[in-house]
Amino acid sequence: MTVIKLIESLSKFFDLQDDLSVLLSSGSLENETEKGKAEFYKIVLSINNTCEYLASFEKFCLLNSEQVAVENGEINLSLLQNRFYKLIKLTNVIDKRLKCDLTNKKLILKDKSVSLANIVYSYLPSVVSNPNDNIDINLSITNKTFLMGVMANYCFVCGLFDDGFMYQEIFEKELSEIGSKKIKGFVMPNHKRWE
Repeated sequence: MTVIKLIESLSKFFDLQDDLSVLLSSGSLENETEKGKAEFYKIVLSINNTCEYLASFEKFCLLNSEQVAVENGEINLSLLQNRFYKLIKLTNVIDKRLKCDLTNKKLILKDKSVSLANIVYSYLPSVVSNPNDNIDINLSITNKTFLMGVMANYCFVCGLFDDGFMYQEIFEKELSEIGSKKIKGFVMPNHKRWE
């Protein structure tokens, strides 16, 4: 799903068609009004918050595996294809598990003789910022469920707390029906009104 497709759905719920008319008709922010741009950025913030929240669930996390070079017993996590979130499995080329420590965006291997390793990790979704960006979510999440999460976040961003809690409850209920298990240590951010 792209950002613009989600905005089309969201704008109907919150009657934003007039505010986002240029974006919705052209697919571009180039000639959008200041009010339309402000609404767009609130929606983008809501999308990114929802994506990161979903990435904290084991069932909905995004996984990737790569073969990486090991230099001096270290794997630089910033060189991975995606934004590292959690290590799932680390093995050498013959599939023997490797022990390591995570420090300062690096994996420090106990076995310093390894030069190549296979890593399976969960990652944080790409941050969206443009109307045509693709939204990176786990395929088990339906568009409707994702939309409810974005709607909850959007309401909190706009100070519509009662509506936000209503949409969040629907979102959480749909997630629990899918049978999610949350990764320990991650808490959905408190939604406070910023002045």
